[in-house]
Amino acid sequence: MDDIRCIYSGFLDRDGHIDLLTASFDGDKIAWYPNDGQGGFAPVEAISPQEGSAYAVYASDIDGDGDLDVLSASAITWYENQGLGSFGPEQIISTHTYWANSIYSADLDGDGDRDIVSASDRDNKVAWYENLRPPAATESLFIYPNPFNSQAMVVLGMAHDPITVQVVDLTGRVVQEQKLGAVEHFTLKRGSITAGGSRINTEKDSKRARIVVQ
Repeated sequence: MDDIRCIYSGFLDRDGHIDLLTASFDGDKIAWYPNDGQGGFAPVEAISPQEGSAYAVYASDIDGDGDLDVLSASAITWYENQGLGSFGPEQIISTHTYWANSIYSADLDGDGDRDIVSASDRDNKVAWYENLRPPAATESLFIYPNPFNSQAMVVLGMAHDPITVQVVDLTGRVVQEQKLGAVEHFTLKRGSITAGGSRINTEKDSKRARIVVQ
């Protein structure tokens, strides 16, 4: 690990285990460490050299396709998650900030996508960048493992408002309901869900998926 300045965690390869992201000043490197699900991490996988010194890293669904992309600074850049932890080339958003050392993402203008915020100490600037990308054609829930026994991880994709999630059995009866904050994932526990097939729905954006309890 070469002079790591920032570390962040997220579900990068959608296997239900929280992976790690790092930004290293030496070598200007953005990298991630896949979680092996057994309390350890696989060897480092470089995402890309960073344009300018690598000070900060963050993960958010920038393109609205349901997986976490990677953001980095000091140059404001992002890397598209192409699925299962494979990332596209560096895409530079801006180089006009002077040594940005923090980066974050949220739906600042309420239009349903993730915008970007940066902070830089050399010029005492907090800046935001509106996300102008068109939304992905479809979004779906991702559940791992499925089928499951006691609990599963549900990835919602981008959630910029509090959300209600329901589990409905084959008769249409609501057997479980959770009111969540603005989260991108949560743990679904078996609870009163009976063995066999059920359906999980979100209240606001009508996402749904079939779940199977063993």
